[in-house]
Amino acid sequence: EMPARADTGNDLREPFSGLPVVVCEAHALKNTAPDGALDFLADGTAPAGPSPMLRLVPFSTVGAGGLMPAFRADKVTLKESGQVLDCYVALSSRPLSSGQFAALFNPHAFEG
Repeated sequence: EMPARADTGNDLREPFSGLPVVVCEAHALKNTAPDGALDFLADGTAPAGPSPMLRLVPFSTVGAGGLMPAFRADKVTLKESGQVLDCYVALSSRPLSSGQFAALFNPHAFEG
């Protein structure tokens, strides 16, 4: 469980499936991220061989861009509504806030 912020500016999609991407601070998922995800953030090394659990999602922000390791979570649920989100979870090595939240999602990506 972690605090998340709705961000309509987050239009990230996993390139192959088209599913929306929830961005999380890597430290918040250090015990649950798939093998290779944290290594990619630490040294930019992609896992050797294909990884069915790990995808690299391209991103761009004002003044930055690159790839974030992402995985399809078993289950992501919005606590307040109980809505289950069909999505990928990408790990960010940078803080998303000064401690108020650890994840960003686009609420419009999950409507309907």
